[in-house]
Amino acid sequence: MKSLRLLFLGSVTALVLAACGGGVTVSATGTWQGSSTLDSGDTVNITAKLNDNNGSITGTIGSLPATGSRNGNNLSLNATASDGSIQITGTINGNSFSGTITVTLTGQGSASGQLTMTRTSSSASVSGSGFGGSLKDLGRLLE
Repeated sequence: MKSLRLLFLGSVTALVLAACGGGVTVSATGTWQGSSTLDSGDTVNITAKLNDNNGSITGTIGSLPATGSRNGNNLSLNATASDGSIQITGTINGNSFSGTITVTLTGQGSASGQLTMTRTSSSASVSGSGFGGSLKDLGRLLE
């Protein structure tokens, strides 16, 4: 009788979870703003505008085209310019993101730091200002 009761409770729990969607859906879609203090000691302000299509991420970091992926709460982004790249990895928790950023400049090396961002909008218009088409404005951070 006890095992029958447990089976019944387990079935009811499964039905309730299915009716509720099984849990919280995570999405990276939106405009994210934050900052990082790189290991060079300089602070970088970041705006990322992202679209999340079932874990496939497109958008911009500044005005550089960015691509990436989301697996559950884990997010990985990459943006490449003619003179370097930006990599961001970390975890989404509601409207907050925490992780790391690495800025690499061709011929100058790279700098990394902890990055925190907040989702400021749940939509992502992929135009805007930021780093421009290259990373040369960040070159001073790696000197």
